[in-house]
Amino acid sequence: MKKSAIFLLFLAGFVSLGGTARADGGVKVTEVWARATPSMARNGVAHLSVTNHGSQADRLTGASSPVAKRASLHTHIMKDKIMMMRPVKGVDLAPGATIRFKPGGLHVMLMGLKTQLKKGASFPLTLTFEKAGKVKVTARIESIAAMGPGKKGGGHKGHGGSHGRSSPGEKTDHSFKLAIAGGKLTGGSRTLRVKEGEMVRFDWTADHGTEIHLHGYDKKTHIKPGQPAHTRFKARATGRFPVTLHHGKSEKPLFYLEVHPR
Repeated sequence: MKKSAIFLLFLAGFVSLGGTARADGGVKVTEVWARATPSMARNGVAHLSVTNHGSQADRLTGASSPVAKRASLHTHIMKDKIMMMRPVKGVDLAPGATIRFKPGGLHVMLMGLKTQLKKGASFPLTLTFEKAGKVKVTARIESIAAMGPGKKGGGHKGHGGSHGRSSPGEKTDHSFKLAIAGGKLTGGSRTLRVKEGEMVRFDWTADHGTEIHLHGYDKKTHIKPGQPAHTRFKARATGRFPVTLHHGKSEKPLFYLEVHPR
């Protein structure tokens, strides 16, 4: 067993499994989960649901986890038709209210990961409330494109790369021409943005043989030197997904694909 897996299992032993905890103040935290991360990822994200069963209002003010150097509360906002992530100082909980931290909205940002988050493992997460105090839960790690605990994300399985032309009548909402030279993406943005439900196509060229991985969609595209290749898929899962170049045992990040909710 690898060290990272042992580390996660060791940490999970400090709190009960299942991702549910209830504080004396009436706050109950359920459905605690996180997406798996690529090997080179520095940050991760955790989601959960919290209900205030008490008779007084409370406020979630922070979070921490031994798997990351720092954790904080974040949300997504739309600005100039672009989704942006912003930190929040706290989340108010009225009596009887339930707040859901989910993809595309509120979430716990795990910054400076100390280990890769691998599907099937779990890790402890501590939430801090003004009245309920510290509540310890366990976050289960789902797939990299999961939309909830036990809910699969978008994307087709298998190899997405192919050579040749698209079938007649195929509709593509976004087409990106991408060239790789010297193991790097030439020109263009380091973040490509599309909307949930849109058909996306990457048209590739490269100066040497390589393989491209679109994480979260199980897409792998094999590129031969001087020969065009393409990756075509439907943007089903929302979030920020890395696209990496693989050559032998090495892995290099090329850019990120951001899929915004409609």
